[in-house]
Amino acid sequence: MPAMGELFAVGSTVAHGRYRIVDVIGGGGMAQVYRARDERLARFVALKGVRGDLLHDSGWTTRFQREAQTMAGLSHPNIVAVHDTGEEQRPGAGGRSIPYLVMELVPGRSLADLLRERGKLPLAEALRLASQVLSALAAAHARGVVHRDIKPANILLTEDGAAKVTDFGIAAVADRTALTRTGTVVGTPHYMSPEQVEGRRDIDGRSDLYSVGVLLFHLLSGRVPFDADSAWSIGYAHLHTPPPTLASVGVIVPAPVESVLARALAKNPEDRHQDAAAMRAAIDVLVHGEDEQGTRSQGTSPFTLDDLFSQESRSSARPRPGVRRTPLVRLVLLVPVLLALGWTMRAMIVDSENVGTITLVSACAVAWTWLAFMRKAEPPPPGRPIGWVQLIAGVSVMFQGMMTLMGLVLLIAGG
Repeated sequence: MPAMGELFAVGSTVAHGRYRIVDVIGGGGMAQVYRARDERLARFVALKGVRGDLLHDSGWTTRFQREAQTMAGLSHPNIVAVHDTGEEQRPGAGGRSIPYLVMELVPGRSLADLLRERGKLPLAEALRLASQVLSALAAAHARGVVHRDIKPANILLTEDGAAKVTDFGIAAVADRTALTRTGTVVGTPHYMSPEQVEGRRDIDGRSDLYSVGVLLFHLLSGRVPFDADSAWSIGYAHLHTPPPTLASVGVIVPAPVESVLARALAKNPEDRHQDAAAMRAAIDVLVHGEDEQGTRSQGTSPFTLDDLFSQESRSSARPRPGVRRTPLVRLVLLVPVLLALGWTMRAMIVDSENVGTITLVSACAVAWTWLAFMRKAEPPPPGRPIGWVQLIAGVSVMFQGMMTLMGLVLLIAGG
């Protein structure tokens, strides 16, 4: 027998036998979600049906169908696809038709489940998930659809960790009556934007961006920025309390991450990114930086002579930012390079048997030239004379480098 609020029993069929209910996946205050088998296409799907105790609202069916049609019009890799919609007659529904949605079944779990298991996520993983959610929102906003209920429970994770946003539009219907009559909030108030708390009718996509900011804060810190004993207190905090920084809750992240969060959690929509694409672009810059840092920390970056020195020695050895060497100083530094280059060429002709000495001098010349002229932290100097110095230094590094490699090969072969 179905539980209270459920009108689809396990083992029953929907749509004249096309969908067979297999088991219950989950549910909430508005609907139950079932795993069902599409007998026609021989695949498993997710079937979402409205709770029976909501059917007393005469306008619910119309609103549900309208939102279902909107969801069906959204096609994006990070949005759960809607395959079918319909209505079903069931005993216990009081003669009313029960609207339902048939969606793709996402194998995996929700982001809420992941947070319950792990508490919080590494920076790179959190940024990538936020970027995928924003990609989905950009597609939805382009079609005039505002989600209004972005939260971990409404983000499903595929087996390879990709995010898929679900419940587009359905929560928006609930939000319009969330704080009326009973004074309770349908869903989770922690992710509401200030304009949602105010009950404004002119809510646009920037409301979703605020919710993504709350989501990212939660992913990185393991807690929401505003919490209290009641929905009203949480709503008041969204309206009037400055959002905390990650540093204030003991999470250290790069300053640009704090900046993106501060902008996303701005009380005034005008102070946030103006669309999901812009916020995603800002986060993707951070994702790229984290990917580069991760690659370097794993030891897969190209080896340079900088890796031979500690951070402190590198910082002290390099010219200070904005301070350039004069042409005279650079020419003086070039003298050892020219001497080594000339000696190596002469030794190859006159004393070609002294391979060890030639190899050693060439290796020293490469190191000196690299450290003196080709360190990437040194600002590029203006002027033609310095350009020629750089050119000579580059030629010297290539020539002496080849001589070093050839010498090493000969020494190894002769040994």
